[in-house]
Amino acid sequence: MQILTIRGANLASLADTFKIDLAEEPLRSAGLFAITGKTGAGKSTILDALCLALYGSCPRLSSQGVNDDVPDIAGEFIKSSDPRAILRRGAAQGFAEVTFRAPDGMTYRASWTARRARGKAEGRLQNVERALTRVDDDTLIESQINAVRDRVTEITGLAYEEFRRTVLLAQGDFDAFLRANTPERAALLEKVTGTGIYRDISRRIYARHEEAKAALATLETKRSATNALTDEARQAMREEADTLGKQIAAILAEIADLETKIRVHVAVTEARTRVTKAEAAERAARASVEAAKDDRTTLGRLETALGLKSEQARALSADRAVSDLAREEKAATDEQTRLAGILERAVEAHRKSVAGAEESERVFKAFGPQWTKATKLDELIVAATGEAETAGRTHAEMATLQERAAKSLADLLGQDKTAAEAIERALEQMRRVPDAHLLADRWAQFQALLDERAEARKTESGARKRAIGARKEAADAETRRAALTAADSADRAKLAELETGRQAAQARLDEVSKDDPQARMDRLAKGEQGLKDMTRAAGAHDEAMTRKTGAATRISEETTKQGAAAKAHGKAETAIARADAAIAALQAPVDRAEAAASDMASELRRSLEPDAPCPVCGARTHPVEADDSLIRIAREMRQQLDGERRALETARRELDTAARTRDAAALAITTATEARDTADEAIGDAESAFAEARRQTLESGLTQLPESPAGAKEALATLSDKLAARRVEIAELIAEQARLRTGLEETRKAVQTHAGAIETRAPKHEAVAQIMSEKASAASLSDQEAAHAARRIGDIDREISPALAAVKVTPEKLDADADAVRGKLHSIVQWWTTQVSRRDTAEATRRELAPKIASASSAFTSAQSNLDTAMRAEKDRADALGKLRAKRAEMLGGEETEAHRTRHNEARLKASEEKESLAAALSEARSLKSGVDARLKAAGDALVPARKEQAEAGSDLDAKLAQVGLGREELGVLLGKGGAEASRLRDTLKLIDEAFTGAISTLAARQDDLKERLDKGLPDETEPDLRAAKATREEARDEMRERTGANAQALKADDALREHLKGLDAEIRTAKETCGTWRAVNEAVGSKQGGKFAQIAQAVTLSLLVERANLHLADLKPRYRLMQGGDDLALHIVDGDMGDEVRSTRSLSGGERFLVSLSLALALSQMGGQGGLAATLFIDEGFGSLDAEDLDIAIDALETLQAQGRTIGVISHVEAMKDRIPIQVRVTRRGAGASTIELAGADF
Repeated sequence: MQILTIRGANLASLADTFKIDLAEEPLRSAGLFAITGKTGAGKSTILDALCLALYGSCPRLSSQGVNDDVPDIAGEFIKSSDPRAILRRGAAQGFAEVTFRAPDGMTYRASWTARRARGKAEGRLQNVERALTRVDDDTLIESQINAVRDRVTEITGLAYEEFRRTVLLAQGDFDAFLRANTPERAALLEKVTGTGIYRDISRRIYARHEEAKAALATLETKRSATNALTDEARQAMREEADTLGKQIAAILAEIADLETKIRVHVAVTEARTRVTKAEAAERAARASVEAAKDDRTTLGRLETALGLKSEQARALSADRAVSDLAREEKAATDEQTRLAGILERAVEAHRKSVAGAEESERVFKAFGPQWTKATKLDELIVAATGEAETAGRTHAEMATLQERAAKSLADLLGQDKTAAEAIERALEQMRRVPDAHLLADRWAQFQALLDERAEARKTESGARKRAIGARKEAADAETRRAALTAADSADRAKLAELETGRQAAQARLDEVSKDDPQARMDRLAKGEQGLKDMTRAAGAHDEAMTRKTGAATRISEETTKQGAAAKAHGKAETAIARADAAIAALQAPVDRAEAAASDMASELRRSLEPDAPCPVCGARTHPVEADDSLIRIAREMRQQLDGERRALETARRELDTAARTRDAAALAITTATEARDTADEAIGDAESAFAEARRQTLESGLTQLPESPAGAKEALATLSDKLAARRVEIAELIAEQARLRTGLEETRKAVQTHAGAIETRAPKHEAVAQIMSEKASAASLSDQEAAHAARRIGDIDREISPALAAVKVTPEKLDADADAVRGKLHSIVQWWTTQVSRRDTAEATRRELAPKIASASSAFTSAQSNLDTAMRAEKDRADALGKLRAKRAEMLGGEETEAHRTRHNEARLKASEEKESLAAALSEARSLKSGVDARLKAAGDALVPARKEQAEAGSDLDAKLAQVGLGREELGVLLGKGGAEASRLRDTLKLIDEAFTGAISTLAARQDDLKERLDKGLPDETEPDLRAAKATREEARDEMRERTGANAQALKADDALREHLKGLDAEIRTAKETCGTWRAVNEAVGSKQGGKFAQIAQAVTLSLLVERANLHLADLKPRYRLMQGGDDLALHIVDGDMGDEVRSTRSLSGGERFLVSLSLALALSQMGGQGGLAATLFIDEGFGSLDAEDLDIAIDALETLQAQGRTIGVISHVEAMKDRIPIQVRVTRRGAGASTIELAGADF
């Protein structure tokens, strides 16, 4: 990488735009040049610009330390490390730009720009702008901040830190590697050469080893936790499943028997419910019949009223006709009277409107001549008004011009007076301090001397503060060393305490673990399971015995029921045959009797007349019984028929009941027999299961177990309680064992923590000792710097004392309050400059005003004359207009001509329209009067026959109503209900009668059914007892099914587990091999913090670095060579002139140290980036402490590098350095904190 140009502006003290062109003469062929200037002038700012343009950061802002908030001129705070802080105060924009040739042979330009808002010096800082351009084809490559930095790193092969170690050696960084302690040197190697990757690899190897160990432990834990069933256990489960299947079948039979008995109870309950409902229905039907009596009476009168419907309609129609005609006659009479009045008023109004229209026409014609004369006067007035307005506007314009001219003249005269007064005031002020011009004329040079003095005082103060700070830091380091020693003692005491506690806990753990409480708990669990199995088998045995006894009892009972049911079945068959014959004989006579007693037959009988043909059969004789006799006969026959039907239904139910009872008894006998046999099998299975469970329980170590399941439940319960108490004791031992192990593990971790803390503090002891040595040396150097600054202050005071004396200020006041003194001096200079400026400005103003005042005076005279002429013209036009308006006011009452004519014309037209409207109204009134006269005559003519029809229809209706005993009002009410109401009543009464008959029949049937079920008898057990027994059986069944399912699931899971274990063993073997491999790698280079492999890599890197540095050192200083010392990255010097004596690098002189550091820097530049030497090298302030001899050595070394084709820039204020290097970039302070850059050389 080769730097070609460095440009910038407004960076720190470099105010003007500057450019350092290394590709142009004389710098191109110089090879070695110096950047010189006084302290604080801005030499290092050039290198800041170089770094900002390339990487967006610079050494002075990116160094480690405090990152405080500092105030900005815009009123905000920015971080002290913010690169924008380098922007010069008072500047709205600054930039840095570097052109360089990269290793790829291409030329690039990188830039960095900082701006303030709105281009103002006090504006807010904006975001930094970055750009990277390829110069060869003027292509913009990147413009984003991070993208530019990353691309520069990629193109140059140098990251920022590598650039600082290889191209730019900033203040304090030159010998950083050489004076670094072991941790710092390791960090530098890691950062510059990228050996940090080995730390990551070491951590990853350690993590992979831990993962492999964890994976292996997981597999082994999983293998130890998976216990497959033994073949004996699997066979026991299958046998238990068979036993449970048989027991479930027996329970299902018992449940079926219980369900049969429950159904009997349910059937009786339902029959009782049906009887209750039938009784309620019979009572409701009887009440409905009673409640329908009024409806039967209403139906008879409604049918009579329907026969008179046509007579009532005739009478009503006649009444309506008479009423309508009478209303029409009265309405026509009233309308006739009203229209007669309207007609009379219309005649009078029409007469008046004719007279008014004639008068309006006469007046309109009379005003014609006056309107013509007034119109002419109006035209004259309009013209005169326009002339008057024009004259008024002219007057106003002239007045405005006159006012403007007067004001302009007055303003100019005032300005002239003000300028004269300003001149006099300025002269008066200047006469008060006549010698102030002497200070003002030399103010720029004076400011530069004051700045240099302030900077020197600041340097002196800073150096003394640094000396004090260094001594304080050395004391602080001593305090930290004492604290580290105390901390080590405390940790060692804690380690002893932890070891004592660990030994006590280990002893207790050994005591608790002696009897292996977990093994005891396993045996206890096996014993508890065995007791549970024995208890279950004993319960099953007792339950099977109970079922067997119950089954024998049911067989005896059901055999008795079966014989009684056979007898009842034969009796019911005989009763059915008798009832069928009786029903067949009664059915036809009952139908005929009910038909003769029906309402329709009764109606037909009432309509029969002697010797008249019957409408049904046509006979003229009608031999019929009375209605009441027929109804009584039909009812008796119907009751006899219903009785036989109920007897038939009863007999059928008895037959059905007897058959069901017989079949149920047979089924119950069969079921009970099967249940007895099942119970016998269950007893045998329970005894076998009890024996097997007892055998397994004895194996667990329990004794004194019952030998038979009969009555064994109580003894087994007692044993279970004892085992529960023992379980609590063993569980407490297991918990204590776990607590002890956890405590031991925590103690082990605490020991590691404290031991690690002691180990961690070891390098801190070394670092503190190093700090104490360095701070003592720093304090001595700071004292020397302070003395040099004090001497420079004395020189400056002697130079500025005469100027200060002129304004009565001494140099001592600058130390007391430099800002106040400078402010006072600056105020005096500003004051004098201001007075001179005011005097000159006022004199120039008076010279400019003289011709303007003459011109303004002439303009004012002309404007006044024009104003007088305009005023006379305006008055003449106003007088003429007044005369015309007075003459017009005497005509038409002063009203406008057009308005007057329009008003009279509208009155004339309105009168004509009113005349025509009233004529039309008169015609319409006459037409309406004729129409109502004809309407009245027609109504009178129609009313006579209508009243005659009304009388005849009313007489006919009244006669017929008297015959049936009804009045007109009642007739109207009945007919209002209509035929639909009659049909509804007939249908309703029919439904009520049928419902009553059906309710009686249903009640009898329900009572017979209930009696029949009660006669069959109920089970001995109540329904709740039966349901409880059924629930108990179902619970036992479900428990057995659950046990069966659990066994099946366990067998299935065991099958899968056995298959899985085959693959698990293979996984464990593979995991052990993997773990062994990673263990070997981890032991070689792995560590938790990554230090092991990083240390190896750093040692190798340092060895390579030393080898390459010695190649450069052989050219620069053949006497010395570097060597690596020990395993802690130490560096030593081998002195060839002293028989290859090995020495500490701290024994080197300043010049020798410089050469060794330069060799290391060149070697690092080859190892960092892409391994090539940078063509340009900048060294900032590396020579301040060298004596003459060492300085000669250093310069010779730089000239040697120059001979190798590299361009080297040296920043220094050492005078001897300036003399040895003829080509110089000089940074010169110009005062007010600003510096300029110029190029100087022997032939330039």
